[in-house]
Amino acid sequence: MNLRERIIFPLSGFSGSPGPSRPPAERAASFAGLYRHAFEHSPVYREKYSAAGLTADSVRELPDSAKLPFLEKEELALPGIKADDKATLVSLASGATSGPGVNTQLDREYLLKRYRMLLAILYSTGWRLGDPAFAFHPEEYGAAALFRKALKEGDLKKLAFNFFQESVLYRLFHNRRNFHYSPEAFDAFSAGPYLEKLRAFAPRLIISRPDILCALMRQAAIQGLEFPAAESILCVGNILSASGKAALESSFKAKVYNLYASTELGYVGLSCPHSGVWAHVDEDNYLVEIEGGGRGEVVVTDFSNFHMPVIRYRTGDIGELDSGRCGCGRESLRLKLHGRKKDFFESDAGERYYAYDADEFLGLEKELYSLQIGGRRGSLRLTVRPGELPAGRLEDIKARFCGRFGLSPEKVAISGGGPLSGTASGKFAYFNLERPA
Repeated sequence: MNLRERIIFPLSGFSGSPGPSRPPAERAASFAGLYRHAFEHSPVYREKYSAAGLTADSVRELPDSAKLPFLEKEELALPGIKADDKATLVSLASGATSGPGVNTQLDREYLLKRYRMLLAILYSTGWRLGDPAFAFHPEEYGAAALFRKALKEGDLKKLAFNFFQESVLYRLFHNRRNFHYSPEAFDAFSAGPYLEKLRAFAPRLIISRPDILCALMRQAAIQGLEFPAAESILCVGNILSASGKAALESSFKAKVYNLYASTELGYVGLSCPHSGVWAHVDEDNYLVEIEGGGRGEVVVTDFSNFHMPVIRYRTGDIGELDSGRCGCGRESLRLKLHGRKKDFFESDAGERYYAYDADEFLGLEKELYSLQIGGRRGSLRLTVRPGELPAGRLEDIKARFCGRFGLSPEKVAISGGGPLSGTASGKFAYFNLERPA
């Protein structure tokens, strides 16, 4: 145990490993306790469940979740969602990419648990406290931007939390350095400065949204630049496709892990080297369901946040579940994400395709590093980068796109010009579609 671990482990309660899984009876008891607590102490839940004919004793087993109505994002933002009078230690704002913004409120106990869960995730990649780590973040997540935002809101508690997290915990104890990129990184940029930063710091772990890392990787390949090596890459924040994962592993000679997490929920699942892009669900701390079964909206219950309960929360993500033995030896529930519920296009036959499918296609087009799908049904518009490809090449790309997704060529246009749009939280948007009012 190194010096950093001797300081952080006792303070956080982390043991150095995730620990054994809890038996189903314990998980069921956690769920029942959370439900009762929310029913008895949260005005929002009490009104919601009473209207559905439920009582405080309606949940005893995990399958009883089917009795409960779903929680919408708008409801999570209501003042009466809190279920106790404990002081909120920190309020975390979501990126509001799927509806109204939500401030997820954490008390001290749950904040520490989330941090232990984060350490378990990081240690699963082979990283240890003190090992160099490098993180890519949009500019609006930089320390200066966060300081200005908290100062504008007059939130001194958030100011103190952001300073401690970024400057003390992550920089000093995690030995992490951040590189902040602008929205133009998906448009026209040089990969050289990004790779030089990585090479100079020589991180053992790279933490990044897969959109920027894959754009960087594809741009570097087009420019013929040499990739620095890393032991592990942790992808979080948006879709990682199988082709994107394989390309990252090949380019950086690293193991790539796919993390499903959100501000509202914390760290729901992590892939392993044997599960591809499928994330092993943390069933000790979460109940994950798919509305309607098969491929549908991901619905999640967080067993741990008694301060601001999140029960059967519609995430706005489309995914599918699988079970059985993984190549790593675990028999657990696994989750594969396809994209945001509202962001899709349809084939001529009406089959829906999401960000995962767009990223898979992009990964096979070696001349491209960005692709955005705009327009509307029956008249799609593809915007690609680099923008200087000749017309013949663009038509070849369009033909492959139409062939892969069952679209008539006359219903699709392609261009290397025009702006690429992003989201309010700095994510790349595969879709910029016009939706009927």
